[in-house]
Amino acid sequence: MRRAEERLSKNESARDSREKRLAGLNGERATWAEKINVSEIEKAGALAKAAELVVELDATQLERKEGLEESFRLAEEAKSLERSLQQLGTIANRLEVERARCDAKRAASVQRLVEEYGIGEDEAVALQLPDNLPEDASQIVGRLRRDMKALGEVNLGSIEAFERLTQRFSELDAQRHDVRASMEEIHQAVKELDRLTRDRFLGTFEQVREAFKITFSELFGGGEAELSLTDTEHLLSSGVNVEVTIPGKKRQRLELLSGGERSMSAVAFLFALLRVKPSPLVVLDEVDAPLDGRNVERYVDVLKSFGGNTQFLVITHNPVTIEAAPIWFGVTMQEPGCTTVIPCRLPDRDALIDSVVPDAMLQGPSKV
Repeated sequence: MRRAEERLSKNESARDSREKRLAGLNGERATWAEKINVSEIEKAGALAKAAELVVELDATQLERKEGLEESFRLAEEAKSLERSLQQLGTIANRLEVERARCDAKRAASVQRLVEEYGIGEDEAVALQLPDNLPEDASQIVGRLRRDMKALGEVNLGSIEAFERLTQRFSELDAQRHDVRASMEEIHQAVKELDRLTRDRFLGTFEQVREAFKITFSELFGGGEAELSLTDTEHLLSSGVNVEVTIPGKKRQRLELLSGGERSMSAVAFLFALLRVKPSPLVVLDEVDAPLDGRNVERYVDVLKSFGGNTQFLVITHNPVTIEAAPIWFGVTMQEPGCTTVIPCRLPDRDALIDSVVPDAMLQGPSKV
C-alpha cells in the first residue's frame, strides 16, 4: 500500500504537471493562433501591395514607351525646325539684299530731288501729292515743267546724253532679257536635275533595301531587316531609318541593339551598298573588333563572297580574320618611331593540301 500510495502520489504530481503544461500550451496555442491571423492579414496586404506594384510597373513601362516615342517625335521636330531655320536664314539674306537695293534706289532718288528740283527728302515728303488729283493734272505738270525750263539755260548736250543713255538702256535691257532667259533655263535644268536625282535615289534605295535584307539574313543566319525614309515628301533631305529583327528577338530600332548587333547590322548595310554599287577597293578598320567567334566567321564568309569583284584591305587583330586572309602585312615597331611592314603571301590551301598529302602518304604517317 505504501508503494502504491507513493506511485499514486507521483502520478497525481505528474497529472498536476501535465495539467499545468496543458494550460500553458493552450495559452501558447491562442498566441500562435493570433500570430497566424496577423500573418494572414499581413499576407493579404502584401498580395494587395504586390498587385498595386504590378499595376504601377505596367504603367511605368507604358510611360517609358511613350517617352521614347515622344523623344523620337521631338528629334524629328528638331530636324524640321532646323530645316525651317535654314530656310528663314536664306529668306533673311534675300531680304537684306533687297533692303540694300532699296536703300541705293532711295539715295539715287534723294540725289535726283536735290539735283533736278533743289529740294530735300523731308520737303518732298511734305509736298506729297494728294490722292484726288485734278483732271488737268498732266497739263499743269507740263506747264510747270515749261516754267522750270524757262528759268534756266537750255542744256545743249541733253539730246546727245539722251541718245547715249537710250542706247545704253537698250543694251542693258537686252542683257537683262538674256539674263532672265538664262535664269529660266537654269531653273528648268535644276528642276530636271532634282527629278533625275530623286528617281535615281529611289531606284538605288530600293536596290539597297533588298540587298540589305539578303545580306542581313546571311550574316545573322536569319532574321529580317528593313530600311525606310524619314521624310518621303523631301527625298533629297530625308534620313534613313534602320529596323532589324534579330533571330529570336522582336523588331527593334538600330539604337536599341547591343554593340555587336549594331556592328553586324552596320556591316550588313555596308555589304548591301557593295552589292548595289561594287567598289574595286574597300578598307575595313577593326570592323570585327566587337564581334564574337561565330559572327566573325560569318563576316569572313561574306568577305570571301565579295572577293571576286572587290579587293579588301582589312585592319584587324582577330585570328579568325587573319587566318582567312591570303596576304598578310604585319606591322611592328621594333624601335620607337620606326614602323616596319612585313608582307607575307600564303600559298593556296587546296594546292598545298594536294601537294603535301600524297608525299606524306608515300613516306608513311611519321612524315605527315
